[in-house]
Amino acid sequence: MHGRYEAADAIVRQLEANGSEYDEVAARSDESAVDVTSMSARERRNHSLGICLLVAVVAVAATNVCSYAFTSWVPTILVKRGINLSSSLWTSTLMMCGAPVGCLIGSILLDHIGRKKVIVPAFGLTAVFGLAYAAQATTVGAIICGFLLTMCLYVLMASVVAVYAPELFATKVRFRCVGFANAVAKLLNVLMPMIVGWMLVAIGTNSVFVAISIVAVIAMLVTGIFGVETSRRSIG
Repeated sequence: MHGRYEAADAIVRQLEANGSEYDEVAARSDESAVDVTSMSARERRNHSLGICLLVAVVAVAATNVCSYAFTSWVPTILVKRGINLSSSLWTSTLMMCGAPVGCLIGSILLDHIGRKKVIVPAFGLTAVFGLAYAAQATTVGAIICGFLLTMCLYVLMASVVAVYAPELFATKVRFRCVGFANAVAKLLNVLMPMIVGWMLVAIGTNSVFVAISIVAVIAMLVTGIFGVETSRRSIG
């Protein structure tokens, strides 16, 4: 746009050659370069394609399932707790104000502290606020816990679905692997109305939030133990 064609071409050529990583490795001594290569091989063994796919499927599915189970069913759950429909819609609307806040927090923190350091605590807080919401007996308490729960869910939406899952895979398999993870998540979302509907009738409203917390804890453990930190790493 500014007519700096030679500078732009040099930058693009460097990106195509992954030049920043190459320069960093080339600048080191031969001994250090061997150590880096050995470390990369060890990381590749520990984080194989299968493990990365497991992490992506669990993280994306948990994010979608928890978000759907809460945001889509909150008005119904509030009505079953004795709040009239008009009030339940206003209450759920206030809770959903946490969505843009969560997306903003996720987008800010991801590049500053790393992917896993955002995602793992967000799953943990989702579990905590899910149980806290189930324990609320007042509308004000439900709004506050619901807002915080929604905020955590959308931190995960911004972090897991949009950023972390694609970064787990090399370019040549990224589309297929992320597509598979999203397909599993969408399949579970198709089943969720039947599952949540049955839980509300057979077990009670609190069971939905207990289930959200259990799913979030499982995703937190899988991501924390098996997930690789992708921040500032080559995704080639």
